Amino acid sequence: MSHSFKTPQSPRPASEFIDQVYFDYDDAAQPFVDALKAKGPLDAEAQIALQRLAEFRVAAIARQSYHKEAAIIERAIAEAPQRERLLKLRRAVEAKRRRRLQENHDKARQRQAELRKKHRRAVEEEQRKRAERAEAMERQRIEKENAEREAALEHIRQLHCRRMKDLALKRQQEADMHRRAALQYERERAERVRVAQEAEKAARRERAERARVAQEREKAIRRERTDRERMAQQEEAARVRMAQEAARRAHAERERVAQEAEETARRARMAQEAEEIARRARMAQEAEEIARRARMEQERIAQEAARRAHAERERMAQEAEETARRARMEQEQRQRQTREVADQLSDPFDLYERKWAELKTSRELKNVVGFHEFPFPITDIRSDAAGIMPADFTPGDISYERVRDFLFHPSRRSIEGKTKREVLRAEALRWHPDKFDALICSKMRDGDWDKTKEAGGLVARWVTRLMKEA
Repeated sequence: MSHSFKTPQSPRPASEFIDQVYFDYDDAAQPFVDALKAKGPLDAEAQIALQRLAEFRVAAIARQSYHKEAAIIERAIAEAPQRERLLKLRRAVEAKRRRRLQENHDKARQRQAELRKKHRRAVEEEQRKRAERAEAMERQRIEKENAEREAALEHIRQLHCRRMKDLALKRQQEADMHRRAALQYERERAERVRVAQEAEKAARRERAERARVAQEREKAIRRERTDRERMAQQEEAARVRMAQEAARRAHAERERVAQEAEETARRARMAQEAEEIARRARMAQEAEEIARRARMEQERIAQEAARRAHAERERMAQEAEETARRARMEQEQRQRQTREVADQLSDPFDLYERKWAELKTSRELKNVVGFHEFPFPITDIRSDAAGIMPADFTPGDISYERVRDFLFHPSRRSIEGKTKREVLRAEALRWHPDKFDALICSKMRDGDWDKTKEAGGLVARWVTRLMKEA
């Protein structure tokens, strides 16, 4: 828009500002602004571009106002050469120019304020959307962690049930094994008793057989004695008869011829009797030899039975001794294993290392570790065999002296051959706050992490102090 004063007295002067073409910068820059806003959230370069564009708009408005006012002044000078009128006109134009400049400046500031408000609203809207997205992602993460925690708890419950079943099965198997060993021992003892009874019966039979053989031998001896006496009597009778016969021969030679036949018959009978006596003697000798051989066979059978019974007794005794030795070795093995397990559970230093190894390697520990069962480097506070602290244990109980005494205790086997700085370097890596938070936070139960983190910070502080003093 341009202003002009029509005066008939003076012609229109030429001006460098008149007839120049100006355009609206707001309409020309609007597509650029729309393109920037259509790209999404404004970054720093886009904000700087919008700010420079606003400055260009203010400068363009000022130049346009200056052009308009200059044209007005030139025309006023050309049409009203009088000095007073020119001064008044200049004052009026200057005042009007200042007023319009002020108005334009106010409008520019208002537009800039509106732009800042729009930008602030856009930034706030973007921040709100980002917060909503972050909140949604956090909810999803929490739901996922809860699901993983529930799955881990269920897996741990299943592992616990499986371990309990395995333990019950192992105990049942041990009980069955003890029962079988006891039954085997009872059977072996009954077998030993039976073998002893059979050996006793065999010994009694052997003694009875020996007594019978002795009785038969005595009977044979008595029979032999009787036969000898009878033969002696027969021989005596024969001698008597021979003496009588000789007397008769001497007394009655005359009757010899008459009695020759009778004498011949008598001699034949005597020869038969002598032959019978010899035959009976041979039979007695053969009976004695048979009895001797029978005695020797019986003695051999008795000795063989005794030898077999003795060997069987020796074998049973060796088997019983071997069974007892195996049972004794198994009992000692079980007692040794029980003592080793008890020693491992009762050793706080080995328990400390094993718990930390499980915390580092196990992926199943999710939201299951409690504050009172966490492996802290202290020993003088009384705990049970599993290393669980008493109910009144607090982070304030972890003092510098207790940590120092635990880390450098003479009974701690894991530090043998290491210097103090090596031990402290390993503990510093273990209790470093960042690593401690990343490793332990997800494994602690709900409500126990704050106390555990506080206690871990105290341990890290005491380890750092020990490293400075080392």
